[in-house]
Amino acid sequence: MMHSLGGQYGSSPVDDTKKQLRDAAVRPHKSRGQNFLQDSSFAEDVVDFASLPTGKVLEIGPGLGALTGVLLRRGYDLSVVEVEEGLARKLPSKFPQLTPERIFRSDVRELKLDELFQEKIAVVGNVPYSISTDLIFWVIENRRFITHACFLMQREFAERIGANLGERDGGIITAARMNYADATLGPVIAGDQFYPPAKVESRLVRLVLRENPRTEIPRFTEVVKAAFSHRRKTILNSLRDSGILQEGSECRAWLERAAISPERRAETLSFEEFVRLTETLTPVLKES
Repeated sequence: MMHSLGGQYGSSPVDDTKKQLRDAAVRPHKSRGQNFLQDSSFAEDVVDFASLPTGKVLEIGPGLGALTGVLLRRGYDLSVVEVEEGLARKLPSKFPQLTPERIFRSDVRELKLDELFQEKIAVVGNVPYSISTDLIFWVIENRRFITHACFLMQREFAERIGANLGERDGGIITAARMNYADATLGPVIAGDQFYPPAKVESRLVRLVLRENPRTEIPRFTEVVKAAFSHRRKTILNSLRDSGILQEGSECRAWLERAAISPERRAETLSFEEFVRLTETLTPVLKES
């Protein structure tokens, strides 16, 4: 299920971002996609949109603390994970509530949530594009420990997460998200809201993890990947060229058996059609 909330945020005056970065001895790394949010009022809007349940929240990449301060003022039981040592070092003096055991100096993808939290958590953060895909799959893999997630991501990527299969923006990561979480797209934020200015727009996306996946059929994800392996080709040619089928399998016949036209493209298939396709193809899939 995907919903969309409109909105467009324009530019804002440059504040003391540069000074705070100098004090922390941090120079933004382009390779890490470090762009720091300058408009504190937008941080309030992020938390409003996130609609996080009361309880424990993990903020990913607090940076200079624009979002951190709002979360603490709203009364969340907050922990943070920050990969940048200089930024992590400054957090306790800025936010005394963040005692050392609440600050994880780490790459979030390396955190073991089951070792750090005794109850389920929500996660929120401004996410660099370089780890966006990994982070979504990290959330899915940790769904036993996460109830909600809200991320500010590159707009194009957020819209892929928020899309449905059968829509133009749909793809492999869309299928994974649909199986495990419902998504809501939120406001767009202009690149000049950040320092350094981002060259692209960002967009909020909220995920609510499902108690049970929509399908647990084996090899569903594998079939979706094969179908999207040659996005511009027909589903017939994509499956043939992916190498997923056993030698000599008549792909056209199996597609027709699944009531899917061989001339369609993967982006036109709905979630339910991919489930049916996987069920139909299972007897002729190569051993994984």
